[in-house]
Amino acid sequence: MAIFLVDFVDMIFISMLGKAELAAAVGYAGVILFFARSFGIGQAVGGIVFGLLSAWLAWRVMSKVESGAVEVNKAAPFAREARQMQHGSWKR
Repeated sequence: MAIFLVDFVDMIFISMLGKAELAAAVGYAGVILFFARSFGIGQAVGGIVFGLLSAWLAWRVMSKVESGAVEVNKAAPFAREARQMQHGSWKR
């Protein structure tokens, strides 16, 4: 949040110089930087959510296979992957 505040203050002070071209350039750059930073924050949050969802999915598959709610031969590929994820031996 502080980064956006600093950009805004810079834009105010540059606009006080009286050159419209500089103010327009700083405003345009500020918009581009805002979207770039927002995209980066979205990617970071998406990575965290993806990790949590994959761990949750592994837990769900393992619990269904262990309880017998799913036939083992139908869930065998998923159970093997979930077991590997659970024990830390997951490799791509």
